[in-house]
Amino acid sequence: MNDQPKNARNCPAPEATNANDTAYAAAHLEAIFESVVDGVITIDSCGYIHSFNPAAEGIFGYAADEVVGEKINMLMPQPFRREHDAYMERYQETGEKRIIGIGREVKGLRKDGSVFPLDLAVSEFWVGDNRFYSGIVRDITDRREARKERERLIQELGQKNAELERFTYTVSHDLKSPLITIKGFLGMLEQDMKAGNYDRMSSDMVRIANAADKMKELLDEVLELSRIGRVVNPSEWVDLEELASEVATLLSGPIEQNGVTVEISPELPTVYGDRIRLQEVLQNLIENAIKFMGDQDEPKIVIDSYRDEDEVVCCVQDNGIGISPDYLKKVFGLFEQLDPTKQGTGVGLALVHRIIEVHGGRIWVESAGIDEGSRFCFTFPPDKTRA
Repeated sequence: MNDQPKNARNCPAPEATNANDTAYAAAHLEAIFESVVDGVITIDSCGYIHSFNPAAEGIFGYAADEVVGEKINMLMPQPFRREHDAYMERYQETGEKRIIGIGREVKGLRKDGSVFPLDLAVSEFWVGDNRFYSGIVRDITDRREARKERERLIQELGQKNAELERFTYTVSHDLKSPLITIKGFLGMLEQDMKAGNYDRMSSDMVRIANAADKMKELLDEVLELSRIGRVVNPSEWVDLEELASEVATLLSGPIEQNGVTVEISPELPTVYGDRIRLQEVLQNLIENAIKFMGDQDEPKIVIDSYRDEDEVVCCVQDNGIGISPDYLKKVFGLFEQLDPTKQGTGVGLALVHRIIEVHGGRIWVESAGIDEGSRFCFTFPPDKTRA
């Protein structure tokens, strides 16, 4: 019984198709040249292109007949283009190798003029007395971008870990304060109960209740901060002039009580984002300006914007007590309070910073110093801004 496949008799025997067979070898190499996923380019010792496979066409954007017979340096950006001929001459005179047989990452130039990174491996071969070079090229744009993204994510993770460490320390530190107060007054309450001092007992209970309220306020603020970026409201185009007017109306009580004039520029941009969170940004910044207005005869808050190259910078400026240069980088820290006597938890500006960050923008504060007022500035990505 014959176990061979039915078509076995039509297949050439291995000894008839070995690499020493010129026709077989030529056809084999041609098939590889045409189908390999990497670009393959052959040049002579003067740098003229002799072959350019389909993969190379896809990488550089040229058809083979556009480059065959042209100098290879047409595929190189400056300064590599003008340096290439000198390198080839030096190699052929001295044998000093920089790429041949080694491989390296270089830059290529596409037909459309774009420069991109590629891996290049070059080998040398001879046909009779003629020297040729074969280069294998691979577009590594995606790999380079993936590497950049990986490095960005590693850096971001490091920053988040450091932020988490600071957050954990700060929360544990600031929550201890009301706990210590509660514990201290519980001891005093016990002593007053034994002594029958009911007036002191009432005072002790008020202090304990205030400390508990403070702890609840801290925990609520921390919870709100943790939700930013996780709890996402639908994004929409938001007119900041309209939103600022709404916030000013919402805060009309403290604004009028403190005699503050609020000016809102009609040139404020429209931005794409979470309307509820953006309202929190403006509300916190305006409340902060009112709180630190000081004893100004004519307290004033100005909400405006200006263009800085391709960015629109929005600002909330006041003529209040200002900020010492030493504190300019600290104001956005969690539980940072420049004046502990003022009401609040110190979470508001940290919350503002986080909201702007989640929207892809930047925020900073400017102040010439004490009694010179402050200006809080923030931006949004250009594609999310309409001036």
